[in-house]
Formats: sequence, structure tokens, C-alpha cells
Amino acid sequence: MTIRHFLFPAMLLLSAAFISLQINQSLSWQHQLTLAFTPFQAESFADFNFVYAQLPRVVITLLVGATLGLVGSLMQQLTQNHLTSPFTLGTSSGAWLALVILSVFLPDSIPDFSAMAAMGGALTAFAFILLITGLKNITGLPLVISGMVVNILFGSLATAIILLNQQYAQNVFMWGAGDLAQNGWDWVLWLLPRLSLALPLLIVAPRILLLLRLGQEGAAARGLPVVPVFLLLMISGIWLVSAAITAVGLIGFIGLLTPNISRALGARTAKEELYTSLLLGALLLILTDILSMAMSEWTGQLIPSGVTAAAIGAPALIWFNRKKMKAQDNMAVRLPDSRTVMNTTTVLLFCGLFITAVILYLLAQPNELQWQFAFPNTYQWELRWPRAITAMSAGAGLAVAGTILQRLLYNPLASPDILGVSSGATFALVFSILFFGQSLLATPWLTAMIGSLVVLCLLLLLGKRHQYAPSSMILTGHHGDTILQHQLHLRADQQPAGTQCR
Repeated sequence: MTIRHFLFPAMLLLSAAFISLQINQSLSWQHQLTLAFTPFQAESFADFNFVYAQLPRVVITLLVGATLGLVGSLMQQLTQNHLTSPFTLGTSSGAWLALVILSVFLPDSIPDFSAMAAMGGALTAFAFILLITGLKNITGLPLVISGMVVNILFGSLATAIILLNQQYAQNVFMWGAGDLAQNGWDWVLWLLPRLSLALPLLIVAPRILLLLRLGQEGAAARGLPVVPVFLLLMISGIWLVSAAITAVGLIGFIGLLTPNISRALGARTAKEELYTSLLLGALLLILTDILSMAMSEWTGQLIPSGVTAAAIGAPALIWFNRKKMKAQDNMAVRLPDSRTVMNTTTVLLFCGLFITAVILYLLAQPNELQWQFAFPNTYQWELRWPRAITAMSAGAGLAVAGTILQRLLYNPLASPDILGVSSGATFALVFSILFFGQSLLATPWLTAMIGSLVVLCLLLLLGKRHQYAPSSMILTGHHGDTILQHQLHLRADQQPAGTQCR
């Protein structure tokens, strides 16, 4: 690739930025150009809206998109894995969890320590993944599956904290969906110095990544300290992502798509891929933001850019995984062989544990200082037995569903939540409530079953190409679940435009 190959995406980027500024715009482009260079001449509301809302939104979109594209390419080249990104590695969810904890329990520390908290959460997530996979398994499917597990774990913890502290975390919902709306230049000025690390990365990283393409042994034979350099570059990328997430929230799939697109466009060397991914990341995010603003205008509801990115990126990745999945990845997951045989003793042991758990649930009574055990009175019994029956029925249903799916797909990781079946049921219920006016208690169980069946049928249809290979089904289901989760996140959020985690 030559300089001419970079001119076309650069021109597209400038054109997209110009189009973004024209959405809901009443000013002429000549006046916009004047205000961009002389903002102190702003007089009317339209002038101030352009200078302090539209212009900083475009700038921060370009910065964050370029950062995500650059870091995505860096991580994929470091791990030699085309499915690696800040999103799949779990670093995004780690940063989100850390910022949620900071927002709820230490809100006064947000201005000073938000970036460090996000960095700490992202590094914790990455450490979990390395602990699960080890350094020798970072080039294959185990890395992606480990990242998916960490994403689910940290995302569940963050959601639980938000639900238990709603009065302190009202703005976190919009921020978690990826909100690029700005009300000044504060976040742009905050982000710029923290992204300055990208400049030395663009200078130093290409040569190192070129050596790493020779393999660990080949790079070490040429004098490169592989593990320290790997950790240094990975930590640098995590820092850049943490800063971007702190500023605008969670925006997935940009860092995963752009390196794959750049390679498809002809980027061969490490330097070409880094620079092309940087430009494509900015271009994809600005186009996503344009679509988000257009859809918000059309529907009359605020649609965060992170939701739009998931709606576009997840189907693209499903298609890409079906085309590019390697044979060794398709054989990487299988049902484990059992070392024990189910016998009468095992059954009796499980029955004893079940009865013990039920007794503890019914007799345990917490008070202000400690737990005590006593028979429940009539009022307590009326409250507890329906809850106990519901919990046991739900647990048994999920266990049976997981068993059927794992045997049907021959996949030890197939479960209703990972494959998106549970999200399909939830989305169907929410959809029926919002658009048909049914209350939650009046919604029939048939609605949830239809939503689950639709997701399962789509999953089986998409998995037919690879003969329902376990890894392909996992990734397809996870990406589909991401789409539904973002849509549910959007429906659950009722915050006005422009609210962010500050």
C-alpha cells in the first residue's frame, strides 16, 4: 500500500465529518467554517449549539474511533487472533465495572481518578483472562471464550450494582450504552493528553509487531524480549481504551471490525494495518454516529451510538466468523469425558444437599446483627414458600434447557444465556409490553417462548454452514445476544439526551 491508498479513506473521513455537522443544522457551511476558527463570534443559540455541542461531538467521535481502531489492530497483531479486541478481551467490561463502582460508592473521586479506575478494571479483566488461558493460548479460540466469560461476569456485577443503587447510578445507563453527545469541550480537552501515547505507539509498534509475526521463538532469536514487550504494548493499548471508555462509555465492535476490514482492503505489513485501522476506526464511528442521529430524529427517541454500533457490528461479525473460522477453532470445543459414574450414592448425596439447602432457606432469618435459625411464622411462611417454589422451578428449568442445548449442539458452553435464547425471551416480553401495552403479569408465557424459538431457529440456520461447529455456534450466539442486550439497554434507559457519567 502507498500514500494513495490512505488518501481515499482520509477523504471519506472528512466528508463524513462534514455530513455529521449538517444534521439538524440551520447554519450555512461558510458560517460553520467561520465559527470553527473563531468560536468567540458565536451569538445565537444555533451558533452556540454548533460550537459547544456539534463540533466537540464530531471531534471526540473521531478521536475515540481512531483509538479503538488502533488498539484493535494492535491487540490482533499481538495475539495473532482476528477475533481479539478490547470488547472480546473483557477489558471494556472491566473498565465499565470499575467506573460503575466509582460512580456509586466514590462519586467525588470521578473527576480525578476515573481514568485510573478504568485502567485498573481493564487490567484486572485482562489478568483474569491470562490466568484462564495462559500466555501459550492467546492465539486461538480459548482467548475469545475466556474474554466472553469475563465479559459476562463483570457485566453482571456492574448491572447488579446499578440495580441495587439506582438513585446513585441514573446516568450510568446512558453512559454504558455509549453516548457521544457533548455539552462543551471539557471531555475533548480531557481526552487529548491521555491519548498522546498513541503517537509513540505508531512509531515504535510496527517494527516490534513485524518481529512478532515470526513467532515467539523467531522474535526471541532476533533479540526481542517477547513477554515484556507483549505486556508493555498490551498495557499501552488498554490505557488508550480505558481513557476512551471513561469519556464516552462502552462502544463495541469498532476495534474488532476495523483491523479485519483493513486486511481485506490490502493492508499487509504491521504499519499499514495500524494506520489503516486508525483511519477506518474514525470513519466507522463517525458513520455510526450519523446513523444514530438520523434514527433518533426519525423515531423521536434517543438512540446512543453504542447501540447502533452493536446493531451494525454484531451481524457483520457473525458473517465474518462464518467465512473466516479456522478448522482448528471448529475442533477446539467438545463435551468433556466424565471421570465418574452416576450411582445410588451420588444421587443420595445430591438429594441430601438439596434438602439441606431447602431447610436452610426456610429456617434462616437474618436480623440487624446476625443470622438466626427459627421456624417461620404464618406471615413469613406465606412470603417464603412461593419464592422457594419459584426459585426451584426456575433453576430446574434452566438446568434442563442447558442440558438439552448442550446435547443438541454437542457443546459444553451452550446455555440459554450465552447463546442469546434468554435474551430473545426477554426482548419479546419487553417488545410486547412497549408496543402492545401489556403489563408484565398479563403477558403470556407464549410470548417469551416465541422470542426464544426465533433466536434458536436463527442460530441453527446460521450454524448450518459449519455443521453446527461448537465454536461457531458460541460466537454467533454471543454476538446475537449482544445485539439483544443493547436493544434492551436502550429500552430500559429513560435518560434525556446528553446525559453522561461525569
